[in-house]
Amino acid sequence: STGDGGGELRKAYRMLARKYHPDKNPAGRDMFEKIKMAYDILLPVVEAGGKIAGAGHGDDRRADDDDEDDDGSALGIVGGAGALNALGLLIRTQVLLCRRYPAEIGVYKYPAYAMLLLVLQIPAGDGGACMMAPVRARFVKAAVELLFQTCLVSPLNAEELVAEGGVPVLARLLRHYVGVYEEPDRTFGARHRRADEDLVLAIVTHVVRTLSGISYFPPGRDAVLALASDGTFCADWTRCLDGRHWGDAPLLKKYALEGVANLARHASLQHRFVEAGVAWPLLRATLCYDASLEGVAAELGEGARRAT
Repeated sequence: STGDGGGELRKAYRMLARKYHPDKNPAGRDMFEKIKMAYDILLPVVEAGGKIAGAGHGDDRRADDDDEDDDGSALGIVGGAGALNALGLLIRTQVLLCRRYPAEIGVYKYPAYAMLLLVLQIPAGDGGACMMAPVRARFVKAAVELLFQTCLVSPLNAEELVAEGGVPVLARLLRHYVGVYEEPDRTFGARHRRADEDLVLAIVTHVVRTLSGISYFPPGRDAVLALASDGTFCADWTRCLDGRHWGDAPLLKKYALEGVANLARHASLQHRFVEAGVAWPLLRATLCYDASLEGVAAELGEGARRAT
């Protein structure tokens, strides 16, 4: 909460600090240090009340972002550009914590899917132009990565994400950014600077990776089937495989292939994908497969392990 100047955060910190303080709980030293680190990171953000800008935004924050604050990139975000920046920092912090402490975080259900999905909605009125502004695109990339990381630390979170309506939101993002990538000359008006293709590709890759993981579970496949009736979803997914617009993009193809394998467990989705033409990029991938490279990769991996 930002409305009480960090009071809720301090209250939660004091409660956990008392529980895990080494003086009272010698076995809790590691957890106490992690709690303190998270508190030290989050308190300045919460106390800033959404007025954070400039330093502290990590590698995704660029020097020219101040010029982008008024370009409409914060459309649909309550609090404007300041809130967008603060939310982005909070999201990137959570991504970092999920990466570093998956076992500790995985025991808790992620509580903020409703908020994340809300800020990932494409605002009506400007044709999705704001989603292509560099600041907003970097925000979307971080938010979708957080969706994936929370599902990675706990499979139960994947089911919760589906229950919260995450699949339709991700499918709309896929449709938007795939469409943008297919129209490299498309403009969004003088007000908006356009995110570069590498950033758009990164967003699509994160979306496909998240949907692929969700689709491993029956509720995820059912949610995809519910929106695949018009063929758009399967057509967009097939485009992620065919390579005509993405070039090499091995990670995107890898996650898209995993997604096809998961989704094809549902007979109806098999038919949808065949109608979308997925057989051709799958056949191309099969013909281009070189089994001898697996042995080379294994040898390289073993050599690297020995070197370390």
